[in-house]
Amino acid sequence: MRSGMIGFLGAQLEQTDAFGAEIAADAPYLWYRLGETTGTTALDSSGNSRNGLYFGTAGVSYQQGQTGLVGDADTAVRLLADSGYIRSQSQHTFPLTNATHMLAFKADVAAPAGVMTMWNQNTDPSKVTAARDRGFVLGSDGKLYFTFWDGSATRRAVSSAVVNDGARRLTHVSIGASSTSMYINGVLQETIPYVPGFSYTAYWYVGRTAITDTPSPTNTSAGFRGVVDEAAVFTSALSAARIAAHAAAAGF
Repeated sequence: MRSGMIGFLGAQLEQTDAFGAEIAADAPYLWYRLGETTGTTALDSSGNSRNGLYFGTAGVSYQQGQTGLVGDADTAVRLLADSGYIRSQSQHTFPLTNATHMLAFKADVAAPAGVMTMWNQNTDPSKVTAARDRGFVLGSDGKLYFTFWDGSATRRAVSSAVVNDGARRLTHVSIGASSTSMYINGVLQETIPYVPGFSYTAYWYVGRTAITDTPSPTNTSAGFRGVVDEAAVFTSALSAARIAAHAAAAGF
């Protein structure tokens, strides 16, 4: 459970567990552990003070204090409705390449398509951003996608199997100079020879936002249905070995 301390000291206290120590070693740019049991602030455990906010009604559109997904005592959040999501308090400029996105999640059984994480320039998640978004989406086919615009077309890395089966998972997307790779539980799912091609400053959302240029099966602006935990972004392309270390620390 969280110490309740805000800022760098609180972040350091939260990194004493095995999983937290592995994440901290890779210097996340922004890291929501989502272990709050009350309140509307999602603390940034990176030490960079990039806190987020919970939106919606506690107990109705989201439920805090859920069992965590990475094998530690820290809790997680269940998202119940489109009105329940987390958004960074400020806009941030995230690199197109040499970057990594991470999320622990447990999709509800037969959960419909929904946005899991996404960058969007708007404070209203129902509005489409003026630029091209990038992030995790649960597709209508039950598979996990990382979708982005490469400057000429929408590209997607996709999981090898469905993920809306009620099982916990830890996913990473590592973006290098010329390719994008998706991992689930430390195992490579797909590498595609494309990288994001449109830079912009935006809010980071977990659990909901409108998206652009994504035909079926990811053409959704609905919110994610399930539990989310340990949402983070890194300003480096993590290696397969480091991603495997994260997964091992989470018990995979």
